[in-house]
Amino acid sequence: MRAATLIIDTLNFKGRKHSVYALGSGASDEVIRAAEAEQVLEFPRGADTEVPEAIRIACYEIAHSLLDGKDPELELKNLGIVSQGYASVRTTYSRANVPIEHIVNGVPNALAWRYLRPFLRDDDAIRLSRVS
Repeated sequence: MRAATLIIDTLNFKGRKHSVYALGSGASDEVIRAAEAEQVLEFPRGADTEVPEAIRIACYEIAHSLLDGKDPELELKNLGIVSQGYASVRTTYSRANVPIEHIVNGVPNALAWRYLRPFLRDDDAIRLSRVS
């Protein structure tokens, strides 16, 4: 479960951690950073005080895939394989293949990705913070 949780926590989620959300809008950047550090995991977020059921299910699915021997790094590498051989051992790669979204993001299970996707920030969304 720890490895599955680490995979989930590397993703870019919408909103703020609950510890930051609870501060309100008038908090200084220093207080916000302290609250971010106080809550180690990404969930709960916003007004939630518990981890959503969908996130827990995704964690179980990822853990199950990892226990079954799926390696997200190996899966990503294997996406580029076009052909393999046996005698004289050859492997042909093509970088033209479009990688599968969940594998690119380090999630070894497509079902888990479908549970996680609604919580993720849009790819083109950026958050700017001015530090003086």
